[in-house]
This record gives sequence, structure tokens and C-alpha cells, in this order.
Amino acid sequence: MRIVLDANVLVSALLREDGQARKIVRRAATEYTLVLSDFLLIKTEEAFQKPRLRRKASHITPDRVTTYITELRNIGDVAEERSIVTESTDPEDNRIIAAAIDGTADYLVTYNTAHFLNVTSVHILDPSTFQKLIRAY
Repeated sequence: MRIVLDANVLVSALLREDGQARKIVRRAATEYTLVLSDFLLIKTEEAFQKPRLRRKASHITPDRVTTYITELRNIGDVAEERSIVTESTDPEDNRIIAAAIDGTADYLVTYNTAHFLNVTSVHILDPSTFQKLIRAY
């Protein structure tokens, strides 16, 4: 199984050690393939530079974020973004969908499923639903 995790899931995985997102990332190292793109990794890194998140996550240093991005690259398959997608009104969401298409992902996991309502090219799931799905395997 190949999955794309939206940047909001990747951020959450670093923020909450006991959260669903972290469990999904951990399992990606051994049970399925995590599909990434340079765009997703940049968005994840940029999120930790935003003042609001820096205040909330003051315990996460810039070095820890850099290490985390490196860890993701090591366990994931970084897809080259080739597809032009227009399924969403948000250009950034289209780039995430493109990562799923170009990485031949089975699922895109996001906390913002409402942003992907018109997507037909990949199955969109929230982390909770994805957790239930992989328990069935």
C-alpha cells in the first residue's frame, strides 16, 4: 500500500508523540510505503517556522525539524512531481494530489478532507479512518 500524508498530518506526527499521525508515520517505515514530494516536505518544514506553531511547539527545535525531514526522506519514496492537477480550487492542494498521482499512491491522508471533496484520482481519508483501514489488513 502506498500513501501520501498531507503536510498537516506530517506536522501533527512530530507534534504529538502519542497521536494517530505519529503512529501512521511509524508504521510507514515497515508496513507500507510513504509517498512524499519535495513540496510536501517544504510545506512541513515551513509550518514549523510560523510564529503561531513555534509558540505552540517551542520544544521542537529547528534542528529537530531538520532531522525529522531527513527521517521522512529516508523512510519515504519521494515522487517527482510531473502531473498538472486541477481537481481542487487550491493550487497547493493540487500539488499534493499530484504527488499522490505521480507516486502511484492508494490513499491521501489528511485532516482537511473537506479540501479534497471533488478529488476522484485518489482515495482521501482522515487519519482515524485510515487507522481503521490498516487495522483490517
